[in-house]
Amino acid sequence: MMVKHSPLLKHLEKIKKITESQAKAIIDQQKILGTYSDAEVILALGFMEEQELVRNMAEISGLKFLTFSEVEERLLSKEFLFVPEAFHLVPSNTARTLNIFPLSVKHNILTLAVFDPFDSKVEMELEEKIGIEIKRYVLTRRHINKLIDRYYHKGLVLSDILKRMLTGDETAIPEMVNAILEDAYRKRTTDIHFCPEKHGIWLRYRIDGVLQEQGFMLKSILEPLCSRLKIMAKLDIAETRAPQDGHLTIELTEKNVDVRISFLNTIHGENIVLRLLDSATGGLSLQDLGFNPEDANRFGKMIKEPQGMILITGPTGSGKTTSLFSAIRILNKLERNIMTLEDPVEIRLPIIRQSQINPKANVTFATGLRSILRQDPDIILIGEIRDHETMELAVRASLTGHLVFSTLHTNNAPETAYRLVDLGLSPTLMTSVIISIIAQRLVRRICSNCNFQVSEKTNTYKEYQRLCELANLKELSSKPILSPNEEGCVECNKGYRERIGLFEILNMTSEIKKTIMNITNISPDEFRSLALEQGMTSLWQDGLQKTALQITGIAEVERVLGSFK
Repeated sequence: MMVKHSPLLKHLEKIKKITESQAKAIIDQQKILGTYSDAEVILALGFMEEQELVRNMAEISGLKFLTFSEVEERLLSKEFLFVPEAFHLVPSNTARTLNIFPLSVKHNILTLAVFDPFDSKVEMELEEKIGIEIKRYVLTRRHINKLIDRYYHKGLVLSDILKRMLTGDETAIPEMVNAILEDAYRKRTTDIHFCPEKHGIWLRYRIDGVLQEQGFMLKSILEPLCSRLKIMAKLDIAETRAPQDGHLTIELTEKNVDVRISFLNTIHGENIVLRLLDSATGGLSLQDLGFNPEDANRFGKMIKEPQGMILITGPTGSGKTTSLFSAIRILNKLERNIMTLEDPVEIRLPIIRQSQINPKANVTFATGLRSILRQDPDIILIGEIRDHETMELAVRASLTGHLVFSTLHTNNAPETAYRLVDLGLSPTLMTSVIISIIAQRLVRRICSNCNFQVSEKTNTYKEYQRLCELANLKELSSKPILSPNEEGCVECNKGYRERIGLFEILNMTSEIKKTIMNITNISPDEFRSLALEQGMTSLWQDGLQKTALQITGIAEVERVLGSFK
């Protein structure tokens, strides 16, 4: 005989998701727990997975089930973005207790995402107390908690600040700036963008290398926001037409964080970008950076050479500075005089003598390097080699007993040899001073909590197999690989969390040196083929290996590296 109870239990019994004995156990458990709903007891007893249960509840109730991505799309539209009125109607403690999240308030209708559409406590707590009509969508409890964590504090802070600004409260803007900086730092943001449009300002964070919308704010705050940030960075608040760059240090979560700030006038007002520089990133081990054990051992030996030059190449934002400073930290001893010339200083370290270029004071990479060579250095780090003069001085330093680290903007390691020739370095000197050339990129790590395995029947897996064959890594083509869960979890951002490096190391073997001596007569493709024959692991090969190790995914490797080369 079927247990008589709620529509939810009846439906789940009917479609054989729970048995009659399980339904009875749910009723018995409720008598003990008292206030818990059917859905909460089902999950507590482990009778169903949350996602399946919530989809069934939506179907029975006739309400629309939303994925986490769909909710965020609504929140990032102008209609649902930053809904402070809804947050005030439903305080965060009420939202957590009732497993709900307020999406909007419009025309006296409160739109909610709810975990359990059959939970009568929602109506009792809200409809009867605040006297407002409620429209509901269904969402998993896990994602409701994630939304509360992500949006409540920010929405309430901005709501209160905007109200206080209208009353002339001068403390409102500084509080908003601090709140956004703290929120961004907590989310591992590297860059904060304030992007003015005709009717408002988009707030964006770059997290793990990808720009993500965070909010849409009133245009009226742009002018006081610019003034506040310029004051903090000691810039001219009266100048709004010319670009300005500055620097500030702020305490975030009990740590001093350096912030670079840039202002650029656009047709809708000044665009603002803040870069958050965390000195802790310079302390990663070589394995943490992403070097495989063999390359980590190889690189560890290279940086202990007494003289010569090590170059790291890649586009802006590929982690070159982090790799350089991870190496410098290994070498940082009191018996060594390590000096740097950067643009600007991003990671600050003790003992090391760090300086930065200042064109207004005629301190360029070339002039600064001349001065450093008179400071009795053992190891020199040059932020970037941009011209012939800097290259010439760096080569001279490496020939006279110094270990020199620097960077170049090239696509891969073999291509760097051609760029050095363009800068005026002769093949003979190149083979004498270059210890190694390392190219790198950054890919996002797949979240270890909420990923799923890619089926061998899918196009994604077939593409992975095709690329393994092209990269001469056929032995990897049968390995299981992962794909990110785009809905994400409380630990990640749409299925990804943090980044790891892809590397290719060009070692100066005797065969490579012989080829460089004749570099103008060999094509880049031929030189690259030789480098691979001489043991270089390409960026693509490293990416496929990290895919096979289930660190990243094939779509992420393709996003960063482009088409296979």
